[in-house]
Amino acid sequence: MAEAATSSPDQTENYLCPVCQEILQTPVRTQYCQHVFCRKCFLMAMKSGGAYCPLCRGPVCKRERSTPDRASDIDFEMRRLSGGCMYCRKQVKLYYMKLHYKSCRKYQEEYGISPKNQTIQISPANRTDRCNLQVPTVLRRELEPTELAGPLQQNALL
Repeated sequence: MAEAATSSPDQTENYLCPVCQEILQTPVRTQYCQHVFCRKCFLMAMKSGGAYCPLCRGPVCKRERSTPDRASDIDFEMRRLSGGCMYCRKQVKLYYMKLHYKSCRKYQEEYGISPKNQTIQISPANRTDRCNLQVPTVLRRELEPTELAGPLQQNALL
């Protein structure tokens, strides 16, 4: 079985998105200038910047603005190559690097992201066991809408 190739730090830089400066995720390529971006970054740039490449300001055709061409060759290379996480140095396939960031404590510390499994403690003083809203009791007679309006408005203000 063939082993996965490891990329050097210089090589890893070839797989950084020029917009977000992180490892490419779902790489797409512009037709005119052949620049490569994360799909999300490219689409966001098209919404905010118009019909130009976010890197060189080269033209981007109308179809490409909404459905950019996938950079399959880059995608394939990223599935094959491994690189060190910029934060914890763990070796990860480049294709899975952004997924790794979700569990990388050093990445989370750098960007002030709290772990998803963090639980919120509610102290007994902040807990409410019952609702304080008082609802008028309607007996067996029909009430006019004007009779209901007063109590409902008062409860809405509570």
